[in-house]
Amino acid sequence: MSELRSRFLEVYEVLKSELLNDPAFEWTPESTQWVDRMLDYNVPGGKLNRGLSVIDSYSLLKDGQHLTHDEIFLASSLGWCIEWLQAYFLVLDDIMDNSHTRRGQPCWFRVPKVGIIAANDGVILRNHIPRILKNHFRDKTYYVDLLDLFNEVEFQTASGQMIDLITTIQGQKDLSKYSLDLHRRIVQYKTAYYSFYLSVACALLMSGEKLEDHIDVKNILLDMGIYFQVQDDYLDCFGDPEFIGKIGTDIEDFKCSWLVVKALELCNDEQKKVLHENYGKQDAACVARVKELYHQLNLQGVFAEFEKQSYEKIVNSIEAHPSKSVQAVLKIKKVRMDEKGDEQKGMMRRKISSSVQICIDGEDAHTHTHTHTPPLSPLKKSSSTRSNCLCSPTTHIGSFRCRLHRHGGGPTKPNMRRGHSVGSNLSEFAAPNKFYSNSTLSTSSLQTSASSSQMQ
Repeated sequence: MSELRSRFLEVYEVLKSELLNDPAFEWTPESTQWVDRMLDYNVPGGKLNRGLSVIDSYSLLKDGQHLTHDEIFLASSLGWCIEWLQAYFLVLDDIMDNSHTRRGQPCWFRVPKVGIIAANDGVILRNHIPRILKNHFRDKTYYVDLLDLFNEVEFQTASGQMIDLITTIQGQKDLSKYSLDLHRRIVQYKTAYYSFYLSVACALLMSGEKLEDHIDVKNILLDMGIYFQVQDDYLDCFGDPEFIGKIGTDIEDFKCSWLVVKALELCNDEQKKVLHENYGKQDAACVARVKELYHQLNLQGVFAEFEKQSYEKIVNSIEAHPSKSVQAVLKIKKVRMDEKGDEQKGMMRRKISSSVQICIDGEDAHTHTHTHTPPLSPLKKSSSTRSNCLCSPTTHIGSFRCRLHRHGGGPTKPNMRRGHSVGSNLSEFAAPNKFYSNSTLSTSSLQTSASSSQMQ
């Protein structure tokens, strides 16, 4: 994976150079320097999972065949278009949320001398996407489909963000508006389309497929996105801040969380009154009352049942797909989702003890070997292994498992392996990537591929 990532970053340098020399604008040294710095600060700083997923998916759709330099370059370019889209969303989202940090550094709008200029930078980031597509895909039969795809996903994501924002307008907080349908729409449109569906859709188009022939694939990927967000909602409340890397604030922020929606469904009139009086308050006592109510309603058990049912639905849907190559894409996407989930939950390099450390940075789903272990009986846990752990409250095969219990705790913790996490054995079904073995891809060769992919 490190080799693939380094090549992916080489493509970024090529695309950035093209954009900084775009003939549609009269560049000055100052404007070039500004955009150069803005791109480096906002685009390549994350884990790049969305972008790398395009290459993975395209390779699997080709049954693991060796990819040419041109194919690698084009798949990487589409991956970077997704990373550009992500940067555009985050720059503007940080302004709207008045956030302070992003990816371990100050938000772009908080950098000295940037300020509200960041809003225009977001617009520039968004406009770079069609420039990249035009430079490298306008002679492809699927060029218009790519434009339509990115335009549609951007619209869906922005609309999902709008729904999320207007449900928490200061002074207009109303829990009676919250429902599972509202939660699903927020998650599906704000997150699932661009985080789970877009990369696979790009790979399908590159493979010559029509997206309208793969509605079932889209639905499975959206289910994955919703499933992932519900896990995140659960951990925001019940996760140990030492391991998720943050203190959850969904209750204080009046978020339309899956937990509060389920609580509204399950509570009686008296409990509903407690929820209305305390949810969305910054007071620690109010937060504690809400969490106590969640415990009374056994939302941990309700979540465990949701996990189990969601897992079974996703896996059954994947297994039912007639195409083995599409199955492989969906299965590796599921593995990537779990890897991404652990990283987002702040579990990188977290000390478990002086001799055991969780480290997931740079791991590749293709290289893991998983041995099936029958799930433990529900709710049967060892207290010595449960402390400081993010695992969900049950141990059925659909339960969320933290990195510690997914792969074992290392030589000093021989008994800490537990039941499998959701999708923890799915990578064995996906063909290994062969397209980046025994091959080198220099910047000069990328530039050659770049020029050959453009319309003469």
